[in-house]
Amino acid sequence: MQFTELNLSPETLSRLGLPDIPYEVPTVYFEYVGIDPENPSLAAMLFSLQKRAANGMANWLKIAPAMDALVLALFQQSSDYMLATDQPGFTIQFAKIDLNDDVIAIQRQDRIVGALAQAGGGRVKCELFHPPCARTIETLIGLSHNADTDGQFPCYGTPWDCALDTAAGNGQVYAAMEGVTYIAPWRHGIGFGPDKRPVEEWLKAREEASSWPIEQGFGAIAINAYTAMTDFLKKLPTEESQEEVLPAFYALSNPTPEPDPIIPLNAYNLSQPEGRFAFLWALYNDYQEDGLLMAVNHVWDCLDTPRSLRCALMAQKVGKSGTGKQALMRFLKRFLGETLYEFEVPDLPNREAYLHFDEWNDACLEHFDRLNKRMSRIVARYETILDGREPQDDQLVPKHALIKGPWTVAD
Repeated sequence: MQFTELNLSPETLSRLGLPDIPYEVPTVYFEYVGIDPENPSLAAMLFSLQKRAANGMANWLKIAPAMDALVLALFQQSSDYMLATDQPGFTIQFAKIDLNDDVIAIQRQDRIVGALAQAGGGRVKCELFHPPCARTIETLIGLSHNADTDGQFPCYGTPWDCALDTAAGNGQVYAAMEGVTYIAPWRHGIGFGPDKRPVEEWLKAREEASSWPIEQGFGAIAINAYTAMTDFLKKLPTEESQEEVLPAFYALSNPTPEPDPIIPLNAYNLSQPEGRFAFLWALYNDYQEDGLLMAVNHVWDCLDTPRSLRCALMAQKVGKSGTGKQALMRFLKRFLGETLYEFEVPDLPNREAYLHFDEWNDACLEHFDRLNKRMSRIVARYETILDGREPQDDQLVPKHALIKGPWTVAD
């Protein structure tokens, strides 16, 4: 979505009680509706800040005071509709939540943005500690849909079941890495891990969290401004897709650093067991078939003489033929074939087979542990063959004498 900056006078900002920062409205709104500089659309301005604050590169804490001020300005002129949290499609329940109970936290970086807990009928209730960005609002709406005429919710089980399932998904891990809001379960209270041991970072964050809405209606106003603008913009012509550029004022001064570069395969010391394990894991995780040529050359360069024979023996142990680099290529291809294409991954345990979420979650963790152990056994077998030793699984091992100690040692 593209945005257009407004030119508001100091007098207008002072009258509305707004801090002097750059304000925007959606470009399509500006083009088709227009803006009165003396009486700008507060909902459109708040919506724009909510969208900007949701960006993982945004300085969302810096934007917060302006969001607060816009909500207050809307509160002072709001209608009963703006103060309601019950809409045709969803009902968001705001309530004080005991952070010592079984809760789900809405988190961002090292802050607690909000907390969710189970309400009556399996619904979800919420307490906010920060003016909500667009992503937080979408999360609340998604977990607060109303039941249909038959009493069925548009998700598996109850909304609270859906919240627990969502919090356990990998998507929340990726969201945390991207610097946007995500949800995390705290079964023994925020700041206490699964083993009930304190997690100092989140205990500190919990102490710093204070209920956000000064007035009960603030949360409703923030959400209704967002949904009203979303519905209105859907009626306007669709804008051309363009890359969103975050204004310098909104952006983090020290953005999240880029992830560490992938270690080149030829950087691993193959004369050491840990180097061989890391080499094979890197080939599987980071490079796959694109790294085959680099992997072959690195192993070849590290092997002691007679290299061609050593490679032939490696290939034979996995049912392949050849000598020299050709055999080595077939050996490493067989490793990738076994790990990437022949490694069967069973479905996750059936959620319906477990009465409680904790039981299903424990079964999923055991499932992943079994998969990891299976993969580790494969890597260990190939590390053994790579080192010229007898593999544990000798079904494919021909009865040849092995040459011990194949690696040259760097000076």
